This record gives sequence, C-alpha cells and structure tokens, in this order.
Amino acid sequence: MRLLPIPCIALLVCSVWVGSGSKAYARQAQPQGDQPAQPQREIASKSVENRAADKPSGPSDTAARSKSSVSSKEGEIIEFVADQQDENGDIVTYNGYAIATSGNLRIQADRMVYNRVTNDMVAEGNVVYDEGSDQRVTARRAEINTATHRGTFWETTGFTDRTATGEYVFFTAERVVKTGLQTYELYNATVTACEDVVPKWSFTSKRAELKIDDRIKLYDSIFRIRGLPFLPLPFTWLPTTKKERKSGFLIPMTGNSNQKGRVFREAYFQTLGDSADITIRGDIYSQRGIGLGAQFRAQTDDKSYLRVGVYSVKDRLFGPAGENEGGTAIVADAIQYLPHGWVAVADVSAVTSLAFRQVFSDDISQVINPVRESTFFAYNNFGSYSFGILADNNDTTVFSPGPIPSTGQNIEIKTRHTPEANFMAYPRRLIGSVPVYFSFDSSAGILSRSDVADDGSTFTTPSAVERFDFQPKITVPLPTVGGFTVTPSLLLSGTFWGDSLNQAAPLLQLGSLTTRGVTAPPSPTNASLGSTELLTLANNIGGGIFRHYAELQVDIRPPSFEKLYKDDDGSTRFKHLIEPYITYRNISGIGDEFNRIIKFDERDAVANTNEFECGFVNRFFITRKESDLIRPRRRRFRMSPAMEPEQAGPGERAHKEKPDGAGGQAGVPSDPPTGDAGSKSQAGSAKQKPEETKLESGEQTDLTEPGAAAKQKQAQFKNQKDLRKEEAKEAKQGSRSAQDTDDSPSQAYEFLSIKVAQKYFIDRNFGGALVPGARNQFYPLLTLTGFDYGGVARAFSPVNVSVRYRPLAYIYGDLRMDIGPDTGVRDLTTAVAARKGNVTVEGEWYYSKQVNITSNSFEPGTFAGSQVFTGVVFGDYTRGIYGGSRVGYDFTKQFLTPTQVSSGRLTNTRSFIGYNWDCCGLQFNYNTFKAGLRNENAFTFTFTLAGLGTYGTDQFSQFAGTGGGGGKKGSKRMGSPDDFFP
Repeated sequence: MRLLPIPCIALLVCSVWVGSGSKAYARQAQPQGDQPAQPQREIASKSVENRAADKPSGPSDTAARSKSSVSSKEGEIIEFVADQQDENGDIVTYNGYAIATSGNLRIQADRMVYNRVTNDMVAEGNVVYDEGSDQRVTARRAEINTATHRGTFWETTGFTDRTATGEYVFFTAERVVKTGLQTYELYNATVTACEDVVPKWSFTSKRAELKIDDRIKLYDSIFRIRGLPFLPLPFTWLPTTKKERKSGFLIPMTGNSNQKGRVFREAYFQTLGDSADITIRGDIYSQRGIGLGAQFRAQTDDKSYLRVGVYSVKDRLFGPAGENEGGTAIVADAIQYLPHGWVAVADVSAVTSLAFRQVFSDDISQVINPVRESTFFAYNNFGSYSFGILADNNDTTVFSPGPIPSTGQNIEIKTRHTPEANFMAYPRRLIGSVPVYFSFDSSAGILSRSDVADDGSTFTTPSAVERFDFQPKITVPLPTVGGFTVTPSLLLSGTFWGDSLNQAAPLLQLGSLTTRGVTAPPSPTNASLGSTELLTLANNIGGGIFRHYAELQVDIRPPSFEKLYKDDDGSTRFKHLIEPYITYRNISGIGDEFNRIIKFDERDAVANTNEFECGFVNRFFITRKESDLIRPRRRRFRMSPAMEPEQAGPGERAHKEKPDGAGGQAGVPSDPPTGDAGSKSQAGSAKQKPEETKLESGEQTDLTEPGAAAKQKQAQFKNQKDLRKEEAKEAKQGSRSAQDTDDSPSQAYEFLSIKVAQKYFIDRNFGGALVPGARNQFYPLLTLTGFDYGGVARAFSPVNVSVRYRPLAYIYGDLRMDIGPDTGVRDLTTAVAARKGNVTVEGEWYYSKQVNITSNSFEPGTFAGSQVFTGVVFGDYTRGIYGGSRVGYDFTKQFLTPTQVSSGRLTNTRSFIGYNWDCCGLQFNYNTFKAGLRNENAFTFTFTLAGLGTYGTDQFSQFAGTGGGGGKKGSKRMGSPDDFFP
C-alpha cells in the first residue's frame, strides 16, 4: 500500500497528513527538582492491560480500606475506596490511594475531594483517569465532573496506542481540557515518537485538539530537532487512526533540470474505501510546460489487484522555443483470479511518442528502452491442457545509422494481436504404458503490422490479417543402450495467413542501411522480426498463403563422466561431472514462401535448416552445510548453566540443578538425582523440579515470577537503548568464546557449471531464407544465443560459453559469451556480486564487437558496445548509517558529428547516503544520467518520522506509477543487498 500521507506546507496554512495509532493514553508528568527525567519508552512499557494491577504502597489491606457509594442526579452510582474518608456535609474527602469507579470510568489519585451535589471532583497527586479501554490521562492535578465526564488536567504526559508500523506517538502538555466524551484540548503540547529524554524530533504547539481514534490538530506548531526549532508550521494535522491510509496532500517537491528548468510538484492522495485509492499529481516545468497525472490503485481480493496510471504534459508553454515533445503516457498493471481456474493479467505501457518518455520519464531504464508494449491475456490450465486469450500491442523503435557517421534514421515497428487464442496440450502418453507422448500447440488470431521510417518510407499490412496455426508433436524416448539415451521427436506444422507479401513489389532492405551494424543490441522483440524489410508504398500485399513444414529433432545424451578429487587425508574435495549432448534438427518444407510471409512474431520467423548442435556441461560439486547455502556461517552461542533464565511456572523451564548442592534456597531442599536421572533431558528435569520442591514451614516461599530476571536486568538501565547495547555486547562476547557447533545437515552443492556449445549447419542458406548483407534473425538461429550471427552464411556458429559460479550464498559470478572461429570474442556479458556483512559489491560488463567483413564493411547485425556498471551498498537500512552508489559508463566510441568522436561517457549514476535512528531517518539521493535526449542531474532527500510518515522530495514516477521501475524507492537507491541475493 502507499506510504502514509505527509505534510503539505502552504504559504499561509500548512496541513500535515500522516498516519499514526488510534488510541491515546497518558501518564503523570515527570517529577520536578533534581530527579532525572525518565525516557519516553517507560511510558509505553506500562501496558494498558496491567492498569488494574496498580497496588497501594504501604501495609494497608483492601479489606481495611474505607468504602462508600454515592448516587448522582443522573442515577449513576459512584463507588469510592480509600485509606481514609472524611465528610463535611456534601463534601467528602478521600486520602490515601483513592479510587473512584462508575461503569467504565475509573479515577485514581492520592487525594480526592468530591461534591455530592454538583458531582465535581478535585483529584491531586498521581492522578490517573481511565475511561474505557482507549482513554487514559494522568496528571498532577485534575478537576473532573463525574456526571458530564469533562474536566481539566494539569502537567500531563501521554501516548497513543501502537501505530500500524509498531511505534508509539508520545505527547505532553501543561494543561489538558476534556471537552467531550472523545475530545481533548491540549495547551503548550509536545508530540513525538522518539524514546529519548530529549527527543530527536518533536512538534510543539501552543494549542492542540485531540480526538480519540481520529486526529490531533496542532495550531501555531513548530517542528523541532533535538529541541531546537527547525520549521514553523502554522497548522498541522496528525491522524491518530489505525488505518494505514489517510486522504490529504503530499509534501510539495521542487528540483532542477538543465532541460526542464525548475520543477515544482504537488500531489493529493484520496482514499476510496478500505481497498482503493487515487493520487492526483500536478507538475510545473519552468522551461517547458505543465504536467498532470493520476494513479488509481485497488485491491480486488487477497491475490488480485489493479494499478492504473496516466500522465500528460503540455509542452512549450514556457521557456525558449523548441520542438514540442509533450504527450501522454498510460500505464497499468493488474491480475485477477477468476472462478473455475481462470486468471486474467494486464500489463500496459502506452506512450504517444518515444521522445516524450525520454524527456519526461524519471527512470533511466525507460529512457533507454526502445520497446513499449501493452499486453492482456487470460488463461486457464485444466488437466494436461491450457487455453489462453491474448491481446498485445508492441511498439519498438530501432535506429539505423547512415553511411556517414552520426547520421541515420529511426524506424518504428508496430505489431498487434487483437485478439489471439491459444490452445495447447502438454505431453501425455497415447496408449497406456507405451512410451509414446503426444502434444500439440495451436493458435488463431487477427494481427497487423506497420513500419514507419523518419524519411517517410512505410510498410503497412491490412488492419486484420488472419492467422491459423496447428502444430502436433510426437515424442518417443527410446530405451537406454550402453549408457546412450536417444529421444527423437517429430513436429508437423501448418499455418495459414490471410495476407502475404507481394514479391513483385520494390523493397528497401534495412541491410543496405546497416553496413556498419545496428547500434542497439537486439531485444527479444526484435529477434522475432526475421530479416527486417521495409517496403515502400506500393501494391505490396498479396493474397493468402499456407505454409507447412516438418521438424525432426533427435536428442542424444551419451554417458556422463565423473571423477572425485580427494585431499591427502582421503576426504572428498570436489566432484567433477561432464555431461555431453548432441542435438540433430531438420526443418523442411517451407521453401520460397519464407520471404512472402509477414513477420509478426516467432511463429512466422521459421526457416528450413539441417544442423547439428553439440555441447557439453561441466558440473562441479562440493559438500556444504545447509547453513552455508542460505547465510554466512556463524558460531552458535550456548549458555552456561549459570546463564539460564530464572523462570518457573506452568509451561516454563525451572532452574537447572546445580552441582554439589550449591545455590539451594533455605527451607527448600533439593533431593539428589538417583539412577540415570542426571542424564535426562532438560525438558524432563523441568517437569520433575516442581514436584521436588516442598515447603517445610508455614511461611510463604519466594517463588520466582515469570520474567523476573529480565525485569531486574531492565531496571539496571535507564532506557531500552542502553539495555539493547548491553545485550549486544554480551552476545558478542559469548559468541567469541563459543565453539563452532553447526549441526545443520550436509548436502551436495553445485558451485560451478560451465557449458560449451556450437552448431554446425549443413544447409548454410536455410533454404534460401538467409539474405546476404542483411540482418537475419529467425528460428533456429535464436536457440543458441541472443546475439545475431546470421549476417553471413557460415558452416559453424560461434562457440557459446556459459559459466555460473556460486561457491556460497553471498558470492556469485555469471559469464556468457560467443567466440567466433576467426573473429575472437564477439560478445560478452558478465555479472559478479559479493556480500560480506552489511557490505555488498556488484559489477556488470556488457561487450559486443562490430565484426569486420572487409576493410570498408561490417557484418550486419553486429555492433560495437562496451558498457560497465558497478555499485556498492553498505550499512543497515534499519539502524545506523547506510549508503550506496551505482555508476554506469559507456566506453563505446560514437560520432558526435561527422568529424568528432567521443571515446566514452558517463551514462548514469545513482548515489544515496542516509542514517536511521530509532525514531527517524534521513536520506540524501543524487542521480545523473546522459541518454538519448536527456543530460541532467537531480538531488533529492527524504526524512522519515517513525509512526508518522516520510517527508522530502523523492516522489514516485508517473511513468512507473503501477509500482515498478522508477516508482519504487528501492530503484532510486540502487536496491538493497536482497536484490542481488534473494
């Protein structure tokens, strides 16, 4: 859910909307004089449920105390109990732990003076006023009318019940006036959530209004840090409700952009019941224009949700003249679980133009991502079948460089499925126990595609191109012979398209524009486009076409090889396992219609092939404790008998028997263990101990109260903070002296895997589908690597190498690369990360090579690229100092002008540093990026008040308003270590 609303400071009136607890209680003000003030935490440590356990000091017994009852005019009966009672007409004085009760009303004080006629009461000394289970006020003095339940209290201190995040919100006041059954007025009040004597932060107010389970209004308030005034707030509203959300204005944000000028942002958050809300946002860009947006969220049931966001900018209203890059973005994310096993999912990202998103998005990943995709699908899995309905709109922009450096054009490719139905059957046996498995995949849909280049060249299909596809498949696992496992499968495919390409029409191939390669790496969407073609406006659409082909695949698994490597002492060091495999694939029957088929997705980009794929996987295993795989090894701390907790009673562990009879209580002898009783488990001793305890006199024995040892230890420290420090110190000392006794089970663990694979093509032209000098991407070229190597005809593919190394749960490395027989390393991606304690370091490198064919030409589909990303995160987000930084640098040489070359540039940085105390936290963020049309930096900060909310300028991103990408705080601070080590 959304963070609790936070203050909005206006010019004349400042409203603060934050979340807090729901119930208000109080305690007596601190004693005056030289006595040290008690920490706020001691207020919260007194449980409301234990109020009835308050007992009078001294030897007075309840039976000896005077009791009396008084009937008010309204017929209510008030019962008084005190050590001493004096009457003077209608005035009754009660002294010594006086208690008055009437219904749910309870008043306690050292001295009470009560008027039987007016029902007025004056209470003095340790006054405690309880009304129901959700109201408590303590004070030095109080004047109360027991009939109207109204009164005045002096020198009070109070606190709310725990908030939704677990904190208390404390308040103190010189004077409190109870104006109604649920309302109070506080004068010279202080509000905070800190436990310290001098709170790290607080609000002070000359006058405040408190309504139980609703809100606190502060007038002429001042926000203070360590008691020092920091920010005046003419009016502040603090909700004291258990609800996590509250309607109100978010804090305004201001920032600076070298492209958009000064930025002002404000948002209003409105709850719509318990499971829905909407946020409306307005932005002002001093050098561009005005932006408006809204985000709607709803939780439809426990597992289903809906997120919808829209953002629009009216550009070029202010500042210098320039290209209008305004537009509208719509984002949505939803999942709905329906009856009878149906599930519906939606993921929408619709933008009027890529330039609009690049200029006004706050997330670097969206600035550089050329794909905008909106998808809706619903599916149902029943038995071994699955049925789904798909509606998809994909918009991809690719840049095609020109023959002159720094020139080129964008080509926008749009594909649409509106709609498409898919029905498939998972493999299942046809006849009893006969190992013959049958499965199929089928689809029927209406599709369309359009390609538009900057120079005006276009290619557009009809708005509704029918496509029907059916692919049955038979798989027959053969018996293992000599350690060889052979699994052949045969797939038959038949596909009909309502329209096709007219080969007689003139066409403009992208390959002629990409002799220097494509500058953007291939995405999964681009990879399914086949040999990309852009046809000029002409009669380029022909009639229907039917394609049928057969695919034979034989998977051969030879015997695996393994070897154990041992140390000198004979223990196993590691195990090496080699698993070779051979795959033969033959696709035939497509023929010349490959070039006539319109490429919408991977179903269309299939070509003839006759190939072998050979490879082997090296696996390395070691033996590891289960604890090593989930967390760093830690020494287990074992308590000595003297450190056992002193607890007794039902269901609790009693004292352990001490050797030599030492430590026994007087009058409570302990029988020595007999037989093998001394070797019984601790649980058995705990059961026998109460039976061995006998009283030899009529005096009452001193039984240990449950938790008495803990309470005694707490009493030695002034506050819980000192207690936690002492406990941490003891635990650290104990862990150093303890022995490593990790009893978790051992298991085999694969710490390293290396896969090497390569293809050999018997048919190097793929039945005529491969176009020399053009970028070719189609099935089955895509099954080996995601990088393009089909720009030229070849017999052997590059060697694909995949390495994964993870010796422990907090160290890992991953390497993927393609090595050409005569070109060396063609592409490489690697990622490494390590975590030690609260420090995490990670790095990534993406490299690709533009392969030369001749001195003046390059292999189509290859591109030059070298980008490095590295980051570090340190500290504990929950307490103390923490921070991190992530830096991205592009080493690729690029032409800025036809004669000027840039050898490298800083693409983006994300840095943050913060400090969290027990009741507040402060974080500073600094982000920069240079990508596309953006070259700017931003500085933001956040200030969190425990139990209240978050203040600052780090707001959500409208382009990621559904909760992903830049909309999350974690993305702005690079991510926590858990993002790298799940």
